[in-house]
Amino acid sequence: MTKTLTAKGVEALKAGPRYEVKDGRVPGMAVVVGPKGPRSWVLRYRRHLDERLVKMTLGKVYLGDDAPEPKLGGPLTLAGARRIGLEQLTLVDLGRDPAAEKRDETAEHRRQMKDTFGAVLEAYFTKAVPLKKRRRNAETTRRLIEKDTKAWKDRPIRSITRRDVRELLDGVVGRGSPVMANNLRALLSPVFNWAVERELVDANPVAQVARPAEHVERERILDDRELVEVWRAAETLGGPWEPLAKLLILTGQRLGEVEAMRFEDLTDLDGNAPTWRIPAEVTKNEMEHRVPLSDTAVEVLRGQIKARRLMAEEAKTEERRRLVQSVPYVFWGGRVARDGTITKLSGRTRFRERWREAVDDARREVDEDLPAMPDWRPHDLRRTAVSGMARLGVPIHVAEIVVNHRPAQSLKGVARVYNRYDYAPEQRHALAAWADHVEALVDDKGGEKVVVLRGV
Repeated sequence: MTKTLTAKGVEALKAGPRYEVKDGRVPGMAVVVGPKGPRSWVLRYRRHLDERLVKMTLGKVYLGDDAPEPKLGGPLTLAGARRIGLEQLTLVDLGRDPAAEKRDETAEHRRQMKDTFGAVLEAYFTKAVPLKKRRRNAETTRRLIEKDTKAWKDRPIRSITRRDVRELLDGVVGRGSPVMANNLRALLSPVFNWAVERELVDANPVAQVARPAEHVERERILDDRELVEVWRAAETLGGPWEPLAKLLILTGQRLGEVEAMRFEDLTDLDGNAPTWRIPAEVTKNEMEHRVPLSDTAVEVLRGQIKARRLMAEEAKTEERRRLVQSVPYVFWGGRVARDGTITKLSGRTRFRERWREAVDDARREVDEDLPAMPDWRPHDLRRTAVSGMARLGVPIHVAEIVVNHRPAQSLKGVARVYNRYDYAPEQRHALAAWADHVEALVDDKGGEKVVVLRGV
């Protein structure tokens, strides 16, 4: 059926079994009518490549008064359908195949909608990360990214631009977290690099965005008086936090590494060479590290082991007793996940806050006008331990190895490549001297006296 259609004529078309009414003005264009009346506009043309008759849908029929701007695939009035139909026929005259191009664009759009930032982030942590040594902080990294990129979750990753990245980072700086902004930039970049490798994006928008804040290396070192205050404040924390805090001071290791300590990683506690092995999957540099334990550190650990044994004895049920005995972690708060999984100690942020508060509370007890201790963090204890061992005469490369900074970071030239000595005896002497120094300060036996090591 071919006739010159009118707007009122289209609206008057009767519903029924599917049929088409051709438009006499635009060659090949027709309105499709179904059981509910006019449904869509279609266009038929012959493809230049093989003279094959091709049908394409221009859009749905729109019968309202407020006509939308006509576009391919959108709701179209008769006038709008004719305009779009003529545009497609012009493309055909130029040798193009608009129906095929539309299919490709639709497929690309669907693919992009499927490749959202959230989906790519999920794929990155399930496919990319396991290809390397699985980092012990992978889940933490993921949570940090997801926390600040919630608005990106359902956005096609291709739509994220440098401007989006800059605005995101500026927002983090604006809330008073410049260091976190720098860290977020560093965490996002490898995600986008991975997406580039898989042709999910054409370029990494993070790479061309500068650090939002100036990176300042912390230099905070606690002096001997402050070290005593921090130690004594740790004794007020109770639970597993007290021994954990003391081991941070005595060993100079990272908080996450001490938190993850397992009983199976401790050897020879009753012998002459007590040692704590930190597995590669726990360390920051992904290299196994062995920490010689001083007598003071062993004493702290024995106290924690005794506390765990007491927790098992005081369990109200046999099931709970077996659970406590099965916990592999030295430091555990007694909680179990909903699925029954035994997790490491949680509450790191609150632990830091409580420790700092305990120090300041102790100061106020001495003198209400005494100011709070200048900004310090548990991580500063690593720097304090290294500097303290150096004061005791420990060679700096040995002190660096104690805190798992490998020789390659301290040595130069041939030694960087060929020196694979682990300096275990030297580390043991260094940590023993450091523990003795700390203990003397706390017990007020040594005051400011520094015992210098010889022959290390």
